[in-house]
Amino acid sequence: MPRTATRHPIRRRPDAAAWAIVAAVAVGTLLRVAWCVVAVRPHVGQHDPAAYVQLAQDLAAGRGYRTASGAPTAYYPVGYPAVLAGAWWLVTHTPLRDDPWWTAAALNVVAAAVVIALVGVLGRRLAGPATGAVAAALVALHPNLVFNAAPALTEHVFLAALATGLLLVGTGRRSPVPLALAFLGGACLGAAGLVRPVGLVVALVVAAGAALTRGRPRRARWAATTAIVGGVLVVCVPWAVRNDARLGRATLATSTGDNLCIGSHPGATGAFGLPDACFADVPGLAGGAGEAERDRTLTSRALRWMVDDPGRQIRLVWDRTTWTMRSDHDGLRATQSYEQDPWLSASRPNVERLLRTTADVWWWALVALTVAGSARWLRTSRAGRGVVVASIGGLIVAVWPFFGDTRFHLPLVPLAALPAGDLIVAVVRRVLGTAEPGEEDDGQRGQRGPMGGIEGEGPAEPLHGPRYDLAGDDVAAGGEGERRASERDTDVDTGTDTRGEGVPG
Repeated sequence: MPRTATRHPIRRRPDAAAWAIVAAVAVGTLLRVAWCVVAVRPHVGQHDPAAYVQLAQDLAAGRGYRTASGAPTAYYPVGYPAVLAGAWWLVTHTPLRDDPWWTAAALNVVAAAVVIALVGVLGRRLAGPATGAVAAALVALHPNLVFNAAPALTEHVFLAALATGLLLVGTGRRSPVPLALAFLGGACLGAAGLVRPVGLVVALVVAAGAALTRGRPRRARWAATTAIVGGVLVVCVPWAVRNDARLGRATLATSTGDNLCIGSHPGATGAFGLPDACFADVPGLAGGAGEAERDRTLTSRALRWMVDDPGRQIRLVWDRTTWTMRSDHDGLRATQSYEQDPWLSASRPNVERLLRTTADVWWWALVALTVAGSARWLRTSRAGRGVVVASIGGLIVAVWPFFGDTRFHLPLVPLAALPAGDLIVAVVRRVLGTAEPGEEDDGQRGQRGPMGGIEGEGPAEPLHGPRYDLAGDDVAAGGEGERRASERDTDVDTGTDTRGEGVPG
């Protein structure tokens, strides 16, 4: 009796799109290294980069998370200084160069390479290999992400934790995501929240997506949601408990009151500032119980102003959003110590002007592609795509209670690259009149030719086609039909069905 050939996906050669993702990682890394060679220098002034490096060096030396005077602090979220402390400990105990600014830059470059690769994998799972390759390229070449590789800032470490969490929680496998992976994904999203608390917005979206998934038993949905939330809590609660014990306030960061008050005071414009209405009569940042009391006072003051003048909040929401989205070259300012070390603008003003213009044009092109691509994705019933679009919206809304700053939109970029990349692929295929065999065409399985759904031809999810849950499972199929489908369509990377490209949930 002849033996049936068994597929071993791990032995299959990577396709051209997979090599394109590898190329995007290589090019993105080289661009960031080249920029760091030019732009890495000690930070001048008392801004966030200087604070992060000081906190990281204290942690690495075993002195704890404290201010320069030795008092316990939680003003800056602990995530980035903790990771930077690990990198600094490594370089001080090895022959590597003992330079804190180069250590931060090297950490950013490594994290950026991880982000590019993970975005490529997410794109493959959500919409096919070509989309993964294009999305990875968009992130690799994004000018402001390149600029932000040089200063000691949180962006790349935050994005690496966020992308890892999304990939683990749900990546388009046909079988439900194991609870262990859901828990680990939640832990990564919690770690992103310790770097920048806005990451908890994405964790909330993902947990809600898991709970609302159609076509799976209620017990399975709530088990997945519980695992995700449990992972977040396991990471975040110990730090909140530490802050309650050392400062008297159970919070992830005592800067919340500052940020709320900057965004809501009688003279608020929606932008960053240090108004006397907020800070004239509160203690400085000396750490300890005084830091917690300052946070409590400013939070109460800002909430009272919000309640007293709710109509003005509507205008401020617009102003905050405008300040956040208006441009995309803040990395250039950060590398020049926010105008206190104008090494580029003073010596090469034309070069700086060209870099600023290029970054802003790239940003607004990405915004346009993301809006159109997200609208196209929402016309399908693919829950994984909905989670991505909802996360983009959540990250925008997250700044509304505070103040606007162009730096705050950088977490959108990797997520925005997914629907934007898929739209680019769809347009190119429409122009060329081609479609990849085995890839989905905007949810219209079984249709050949140009990708549908851009201009409304036909339903986004045909009644006779398969329906997918958050984990990418075909809830309309089953039994023998599902087994045959699994044998027919196998993802070259994972051995899983290419039609189950659902995601994060």
